[in-house]
Amino acid sequence: ARSLRSLGQAAQGQSEYKRAVEFLEESLILYKEIEGNVGAAMSLCFLGRAEADRGNLDKATKLVKDGFSIFQEMGNKWGVAWCFECLASVALYRDRAKQAVRLFGAAEALRDAAGVPVAHADRVEYDKEVAAVRSKLGNEKFSALWAEGRSISIEEAIEYALE
Repeated sequence: ARSLRSLGQAAQGQSEYKRAVEFLEESLILYKEIEGNVGAAMSLCFLGRAEADRGNLDKATKLVKDGFSIFQEMGNKWGVAWCFECLASVALYRDRAKQAVRLFGAAEALRDAAGVPVAHADRVEYDKEVAAVRSKLGNEKFSALWAEGRSISIEEAIEYALE
C-alpha cells in the first residue's frame, strides 16, 4: 500500500495525474483492507491533490475532507494541518486566494503547536503555493489574512476548512 502511494506521489510529481490517481486509488483500497487509518487518510489527501491537478475540484475537495475526517478522529494534528494545506491548494485552483491564505495560516499555527514543520519533500510545492497566493493578494493583505488564519482556534479552523 505504501509503495503504491509512493508511486502515485512520484507520478504526480511528474505531472502524470492519471497514473497518479490509479496508483493512489489502489493504495487506498489496500489501506482500507488492512485498516491502515493513517495510510488511508494520506492516500485520500494525495488522491485529492491529484484530482485537483486534473481539474476535478469537487472530487478533490471530497477526498481531502474524507482524509481530514480520519485524521481528526485520530487526533492527528500533523494530518489535520496537512489537510488544511491540501484544501488551501484546492482553494487556489478555485481562485479563492483569501480562503487559501487563511487555511495556510491555520495550518502553520497548528504545525507550530504540534512541533511538526512542513515535510522537506513537500517544501518546494508548499513554498510555490504560498508565493502564488502572496502574489495574488499583495504583501499587506496576505500578511493580514495569514495572521487571521493563525489566530483562529482549531475548532474554528476545522469549521472553516469544512465549509
